[in-house]
Amino acid sequence: MEIKTDLPKSGSIPSGFYNIPDEAYFASEGLSNSQMGKLLKSPAHYLSEPPAATDAMSFGSLVHTAVLEPDELDARFFVMPKLDLRTKLGKETKKVLEIEQAGKTLVKDRDWDLCTKIKQSVYSHPQASILVETAAHREVAAYKTINGVLCKGKADLWSPDWMGDLKTTKNATAGFGGFTRSVYDFGYHRQAAHYLSVFYDYPEDRSFFFIACEKDAPYSVNVFELTPEYLELGRKQRDKAISMYKDYFTGKKQKNRHMGYDPQVHKIPPPPWIKNDVEENQSIEWDV
Repeated sequence: MEIKTDLPKSGSIPSGFYNIPDEAYFASEGLSNSQMGKLLKSPAHYLSEPPAATDAMSFGSLVHTAVLEPDELDARFFVMPKLDLRTKLGKETKKVLEIEQAGKTLVKDRDWDLCTKIKQSVYSHPQASILVETAAHREVAAYKTINGVLCKGKADLWSPDWMGDLKTTKNATAGFGGFTRSVYDFGYHRQAAHYLSVFYDYPEDRSFFFIACEKDAPYSVNVFELTPEYLELGRKQRDKAISMYKDYFTGKKQKNRHMGYDPQVHKIPPPPWIKNDVEENQSIEWDV
């Protein structure tokens, strides 16, 4: 496949693959999965300012670079050595280093060590290492018009028959309380379905894998593949988001584009698991 290295300076972005930095990708037009997640809450959420970078986001970027683009690690990040900032020498050294390393992301010692351990776990995992090492391309962006709306995505791992995404998580177990829950909570099924549609002409014939890496010792790794049924749910969410975008930003509902949640009182019934929990607790007999 042809991969372009620059986005057009004017006009719409043609469908295709692009090798561009994150800054250019995030600033470019096109509906992304994260924007869809906000839009599905409300048009007002979609229009809100993007959240400020957090330590968790910076750490995720560090891990992605270490695992997927290790040659870029030193160019993007630097570790501030331990300095005694109570002294004049310590303060002056800090200022000099900040000037010398301008443009790089400052990383704490413990985060650098943690990232190294996670990278080792990924490359030690039999399935995760195969995905990372055999991917045809890493960190590649794609743009495609879907249902009349320009959409975009940036893949961690891409090959002709499959895609992969690297995630850091607190719990990479396969149960519902683990990464399975994260998939639902963070809309990863929608991301997978969206990316497959943007990157392939026949997405139903392709697979999507998640490499889930735990951030705490022993830094265990699990690999997941979403089933066709789960991808179909993601596609339905994606289609709903595109429909909302067209209605509120190019169609008949544009006057309501700043609308937040529906202004009414919502009744909350107890979910089934609460009912079961209450019934089980009521059946317990206590000895006093």
